[in-house]
Amino acid sequence: MSKIEFDPRFWHNIQGPFEMDVSRRFEYDEDSLELIRRWLRLHDSQVEVIVEVGSGSGYFTEKLVEMTHGQAKIVCVEPDDVLRRYAETKLAGKAEFLSGYVEDLPLPSDYADLTVCHILLHNLPDIYKAVREMVRVTRKGGIVAAIEPAIGSFHYYPDETLNKLIEKVQKAFGKSVWELRTKLMKYPREKPWIYKPAYYVKVFHECGLTEIEIHGILSVFLLSDPRRSRNQIIEWLKDRLKVLKETEKQDYVILKRGGLSKQEITRYRQKYRQYLEKLIKKPELISETHEMEITSRILILGLKRE
Repeated sequence: MSKIEFDPRFWHNIQGPFEMDVSRRFEYDEDSLELIRRWLRLHDSQVEVIVEVGSGSGYFTEKLVEMTHGQAKIVCVEPDDVLRRYAETKLAGKAEFLSGYVEDLPLPSDYADLTVCHILLHNLPDIYKAVREMVRVTRKGGIVAAIEPAIGSFHYYPDETLNKLIEKVQKAFGKSVWELRTKLMKYPREKPWIYKPAYYVKVFHECGLTEIEIHGILSVFLLSDPRRSRNQIIEWLKDRLKVLKETEKQDYVILKRGGLSKQEITRYRQKYRQYLEKLIKKPELISETHEMEITSRILILGLKRE
C-alpha cells in the first residue's frame, strides 16, 4: 500500500496534541475531579507510583498531577512520538514519559500502586491484552482503572446550519478514520466494547481483577455560563480558531476520504470560522450564546489480588 496521508494508525494524524487539549479544556470541573480523586483513592498516601498508559497529549496527566498535588511519581507510556514529545515538554519535571504500547509496557511487574488509562481502551483492537498488561505492572493490592466514553456526547451550536454541517463532518471523519484504521490494524469484525460499558467490567473480571466498581461522570459545558470568566472563554475561542487553521489540510484529506465534497468541507470551515471570529470580535455576545456540550464517561476500576 502506498503512503497514506494522515495515516490513522498514528493518533496525532487523527487528533493533534494541541487539538486534544483544546477540545477537552472544560471537560472536568472541580467537582468531577474531586469524584475521580476519591474513586481512584488518590487521597491515600499509599498511592505513591502511578502509571498512565496511552497518555496522549498529557491532558489527563495534568489532572493526575493536580489531583495528587504533585506528590506521586507519575510514569506515562505513549507510543505516538508526536504526542509524547508534546506532553513531555508541557509537563517537564512533573511526570516521566516512556515510549511504548499498552500491550507491551516497558515496565517491571508489580511496579505501580495505580495503573490508569483515559479514553484509550475503546480505541484498541485487543482490550484483553491491554488490561492484562495493566494488571501485570500493578502491585498486589493496587488499582487498575480506565475512563472511557459511555453513551457518546452531544454538542449544540445556536446556529442550525452550523449544527447540520458539523454533524455531517463528524460522520465523515469517523467513517474515514475508522474504516481505514480497522483495516490497517486488524480489528475484530465486531467491537462489543463500543458504547457497552458492561463489557469493560467483564474484561476486568476475566483479567483477574476483584472488587470491581463502575462510576459515571456527566460533564456539561455551557459557553454563556457566568462562572467562567470572559477572558477564559475568549482565549479558548482563539485556540479553537487556531486549531481550525492548523487542520485545514487534514480536514480536506480526511473528510474527502469520508465522502464529503470539497465544497461541503469549505462551507463547513467557513461557517465555523465565522462563528468563532464573531464571538472573538464581539465578546459581549458570549453571555447570550448558548453553545453547549454534554460528555458522558464511565470509570471502571478493580483491585489486583493480594
